[in-house]
Amino acid sequence: MTIIQPPLPEPRALLNDFFQHMGYPKKAKIPTQIKDIAIPTLERVLKLARPVAMYETTNVLSVSEASILCQGLEISSHLWAELVGKMPEPRTVAVFAMTLGMGLENESARSQEKSMAMGYFMHEAGALVAETAVEAMQGMIKKDPAFAGLAMTRRFSPGYCDWPTEGQKDIFGFLKPERIGISVSSGWGMTPSKSITGAIVFAPKRPYASPCGFCSNTTCDHRRG
Repeated sequence: MTIIQPPLPEPRALLNDFFQHMGYPKKAKIPTQIKDIAIPTLERVLKLARPVAMYETTNVLSVSEASILCQGLEISSHLWAELVGKMPEPRTVAVFAMTLGMGLENESARSQEKSMAMGYFMHEAGALVAETAVEAMQGMIKKDPAFAGLAMTRRFSPGYCDWPTEGQKDIFGFLKPERIGISVSSGWGMTPSKSITGAIVFAPKRPYASPCGFCSNTTCDHRRG
């Protein structure tokens, strides 16, 4: 098990992404009243966030039509099983968890109590910062000498594609993210809420980075080219 601290950028590096995250197209003129709330909120979230991540590697033992069986973990997904089945051996999985911490969680709850609008801005900024942190984490995992010379898929998480949210049970049983302060409810929601778990597959070659290339769900919000 490896614990890492993904770095976060300066607020100005995320501003355009933040406005797009809130529904404003690229190069759109952002209303002054929105900027006056959004910019300090993003700065506040970045100041409060304490990203920490952990990952553990495991070998793929076999791939069936509906699941990927690893040492200590089973991933139930037709789409990812099909993708991994197309990858040459040996195939290794990095199972990860990342959180922004309880400081941001508590402040977001207080903001929500004071103002629904401020709570919304905090939520959106937190979601963007969590995504930014997990992207940085993925880059750090890629540099692990254990994966030198191997191709990497995109990351995937329970609740996305056809991996059910119940997959959190397998991740928590294998990885034990409680060690970095993440807990999971009976409904598979995580605390702190700005936490992400998932997996990345490594192999000598990758015909596809994700199943999107052969998935029939063309209206999926998470579809990637």
